[in-house]
Amino acid sequence: MSKCVCLIVDDEPAVRTYLSLLLEKHGMQTLQAANAVDALRIIQGWDGQIDLLISDIYMPGDMSGIELANWVKTSFPKLPVILVSGFTDRPPSGFNFVPKPFTCDAILKAIDKVMTKSCSQGG
Repeated sequence: MSKCVCLIVDDEPAVRTYLSLLLEKHGMQTLQAANAVDALRIIQGWDGQIDLLISDIYMPGDMSGIELANWVKTSFPKLPVILVSGFTDRPPSGFNFVPKPFTCDAILKAIDKVMTKSCSQGG
């Protein structure tokens, strides 16, 4: 079995790096995008399957994380989405949400909740 692939979308490089290191430690391959438009380019151009999308809600640019999540929900309904944000007290309905700052355990529990396949440790 191949590694699961997670696309991490956040305008903060430290958050992307933190999540990438955490998920790679747990057997996932990660891709990174600094905004929703870059994430769309990656999704549309990736030669393979993306198994999980973790996106910040609020990012600079022409598209928010919620707009990205809604596009994914329509275009790839089986692709699990986790939204994260430090600036909302009302989680978006229809999506899994983890408030920032989050702990390793909190994000890993959210991933376990939405993933339908297990990730292998070896590629």
